[in-house]
Amino acid sequence: MHAIQDSIGITQRTTSNIMRTFTAYTRTKYDSIPIDVENINQLIGNTHHTLATKAGNAIDTPIKMNELRSTLLRKETKQNPRRGRN
Repeated sequence: MHAIQDSIGITQRTTSNIMRTFTAYTRTKYDSIPIDVENINQLIGNTHHTLATKAGNAIDTPIKMNELRSTLLRKETKQNPRRGRN
């Protein structure tokens, strides 16, 4: 993107002015959505109690360094197939 027009029709060409114009636009584009705090609290309360015990244990178990390394290496190989070849 090289240029953008602000709300009064002035073309903005610098990165900072484009970002400022975009930010101002997105702040006014959407209305606030009213929420019922009690309903949100009930939803959160229900989801917390439905977590399976095994899932809770898996969340609390720390990740070992070798597991982290092997996962990262697998992702790098998928992203760059040549990396895994010799």
